[in-house]
Amino acid sequence: MSSSLTGGVSTAAAMGVGGILVGRVPDDPAAVRAVAEDWKATARSFWGAADLADYARGATPSFQGATADAFRYGARKLTRTLEQDAERLEAGVGPLEAYARVLDSAIAAADELREFAGRTVLTALGTPAAGIVAVAVVPAVAQAWAGILAEVNLAALRTAAALCTALGEGGAGAGCRAAGSERQG
Repeated sequence: MSSSLTGGVSTAAAMGVGGILVGRVPDDPAAVRAVAEDWKATARSFWGAADLADYARGATPSFQGATADAFRYGARKLTRTLEQDAERLEAGVGPLEAYARVLDSAIAAADELREFAGRTVLTALGTPAAGIVAVAVVPAVAQAWAGILAEVNLAALRTAAALCTALGEGGAGAGCRAAGSERQG
């Protein structure tokens, strides 16, 4: 779409030229949401498995002796482990969903900035006076784009930290220590 205010610049043309100054937001909010949904479903499965393990432990009153004690101990331990794993997954869902919302906002802001930058540059090509404005706008666009990327990177680091906390030492290990260095590189 074009208008007399933008000198007939189409949105597609503006987005194309603006894409030179404003890139794409890393990560995909739909993919992050899919992981969150998978974690919810897996947690539900773990809760169900914990219920079954607990039921099996209680459904064997005729078991006696060392074998029965070992079975009950193993079933109790399995139930606790499944419940803890379900809780860890559920604790990770919120940070993932929050990160997806940050990505949505960043993508929308980048699209608006990309279109604005493209329209400004294309309008400047046809109007010498607008060239002066474009010279001033380009650094501001670059700074705004850097701000969007910084917000996404900060949200990614916060999400990684929240996931590491939710997963606990046993679930994450060295992966959590390395998670912060991946984004910074």
